[in-house]
Amino acid sequence: MNLALSTLALAGLLAFPSSAAAQEANQGLRLAGADGAALDTGTRIADIQQHRIRSLDYVRRFDDIVHFDASAVDTDADPVMWIDGDPVARSEFRRRATMYVGVTEVDKYILNYITLLERDRRIAKGEDPAKFAINDAVVSQKMADYIDLVRSQAEQQVEQTGTPDEKERIEELKEQAVNDFLASVENSPGGMDMYRDMLSAEANFERVFFPDATGFDIVSESVDIQKALAEEPPRPEWYPQGTWDALDVNDQTKNLRYFLMNSVIDGTGIPAFFKTNIVQQIKDGLITDVGLKFFFDDSTLPANALFRVGERVVMVDELWPVIAPILTSIDIELSLRELVKLRLMRAELEDAGFWVSDEEFEQIFADHRAEYDGTLFPLKNIIIFRGYSWLDRYREHYRHRRAYASMLHEDLSDEEVLAHYQTGGRLFFERGHIVLDVAFAPVQGGFNQQLFDDAQAKLEDTFADVGGDFAALVAEMPMWETRKKRGDDRTFQRAPARMRLAESELSIFLTGYSITDDAFYHGVPGEIFGPWPQRCRRHAWGGEANAGVWMLRVEDFTRRQVLPPFEDRNRTLAIEDYTDLTYQNWSEELLAGVLPTVKFAADG
Repeated sequence: MNLALSTLALAGLLAFPSSAAAQEANQGLRLAGADGAALDTGTRIADIQQHRIRSLDYVRRFDDIVHFDASAVDTDADPVMWIDGDPVARSEFRRRATMYVGVTEVDKYILNYITLLERDRRIAKGEDPAKFAINDAVVSQKMADYIDLVRSQAEQQVEQTGTPDEKERIEELKEQAVNDFLASVENSPGGMDMYRDMLSAEANFERVFFPDATGFDIVSESVDIQKALAEEPPRPEWYPQGTWDALDVNDQTKNLRYFLMNSVIDGTGIPAFFKTNIVQQIKDGLITDVGLKFFFDDSTLPANALFRVGERVVMVDELWPVIAPILTSIDIELSLRELVKLRLMRAELEDAGFWVSDEEFEQIFADHRAEYDGTLFPLKNIIIFRGYSWLDRYREHYRHRRAYASMLHEDLSDEEVLAHYQTGGRLFFERGHIVLDVAFAPVQGGFNQQLFDDAQAKLEDTFADVGGDFAALVAEMPMWETRKKRGDDRTFQRAPARMRLAESELSIFLTGYSITDDAFYHGVPGEIFGPWPQRCRRHAWGGEANAGVWMLRVEDFTRRQVLPPFEDRNRTLAIEDYTDLTYQNWSEELLAGVLPTVKFAADG
């Protein structure tokens, strides 16, 4: 039922989107061309060692994982730690941990803030405060609406893509989908209580910002939306001014503005299926109006500030009481890994003169976002495939990636990129496929290190019990299947393989390793990789429900074509791919170099 499951092929196209900015950045590179050859569909690579003329030392091997031991940290101490003698304040750690696990809480805070601003303004103008009251029954109804939506989506998927057997069991599969949904809620940070709080915030937002004609006599007819887009009729009195203005962005949002108007005039209401998107569209417009800046966007914010929304500066300690209870030792470790790496990366980029100011980056990111505006997949949707659940989180990391690319490209030579294109990375550019057998031990019932240790032990013990027979291990502990199989469910291009193994741009950065890349670039038939625990909460599947421990064996490699000409789109892809891989490795090398100097408060 997961969106990612139905878009594996799409992920291959989204892995390295060629952009105007990227092409412009690459114009200064003097890269030699290579002669292309005719297509050779389905050719088997007979000698994979010969195919990989050179090992990729910038793609980390399993034995080179940088392990960061944060078991001694006292997160209540201040400073929390020292990096080469420089202190890391408790507030700095709390900001980083909140950005990692606090997506829902930050979103709810911002949602509440802009909701209360509008509510109080309308009450001051004479509206009845009781109109905006939200009780438990309203929240329960929203929960029931979501469950109905899950059932409906499950039914649609079975009807569209299900096997005859699945269509016979449609009621069972609908209830299974509901159970999976409820389990994902329970296993998410804060569980059901936090989820109901989120629903309460949504209900409050809808009560304030969705148009409601209660108490008004509606005599108008529904509008022709295409005509309304051209003529822009005046706002009805019962339509909230804040919502009207928030949707005054482009034809897409104005279309939504008049859709909401007609839902009231026609008495049809708003289908639950559209509510989440509508709330997000309105919220985006409202935030643009009031303004939102996080600590990494605005260097003038106090050191312990998390963000500024409108005139309100929100300190990280305001949200910490709801963040601290959901943190696990894994979250703390990954948050500290990220904190250390981002610190070191920025320092090196500043020293090299490639860091950009807040004002410069604001324009750079606006241009980046504009590349996707008006397309089928705007940037806020594209980033989901990269592991990011919110645009603000992606923006901070993009700033570091963009600065690194500028630094790398300053001295990037013909030989470096051509070596990647023609040798070690050749399989990727020939649209090659890796054939994998995968064993998987899921982690269920929580998200802590002990559960991962237990899952890994189960995987290893089972492997030993079957005498090291990997096929027997897969039979005992198979990777879960997609709802609709694609091919033999074992053959992947690199980007879909990353998603299938619950990896993403973000998870690879936070954990420092990609089992997919290791196998894809280094593996030879018969080689086994893992066990590798995917402990990152923010991976390509979007949450904790698919966490677990993976082992895989490389079976084969195939390709669709031989190496195409090194020019135009292929040239740009090669530079972007090389940049992506070296960026991940560079960040880990910085971490490895500084680790001997890292000291925690508990170490004395």
